[in-house]
Amino acid sequence: MKGFDVISNPIGHITKTTPIGGILSIAAIIIAIILFRNEYANFSDKKIVKNLYVDHKSVAESLLVTLDIKLRFVPCAILSLDVHDELQHHRVDIPVEKIRINRAGETVEKVR
Repeated sequence: MKGFDVISNPIGHITKTTPIGGILSIAAIIIAIILFRNEYANFSDKKIVKNLYVDHKSVAESLLVTLDIKLRFVPCAILSLDVHDELQHHRVDIPVEKIRINRAGETVEKVR
């Protein structure tokens, strides 16, 4: 055990090898091997982690979209607007400004 001391000094008359030094050297090598094996196992472990985070935005943070659509011969009372986006958010009967026009396309009145 005395001869296995890894940290022994080449100048023999200054230092002295002891059984404790050999035991500590063997313990250090065993700990280094265990740590290396654990790190290699963690490195070579193949895990696929899939995460999807959906950002739920409030109505105030929604995107403003302006549409100008003229539908002739359609009563304003039956028109409504529903929105469905790709994140599966669904809004029904969004308030819109309806303007009644005549056959020539001129504004007659605003309908709420």
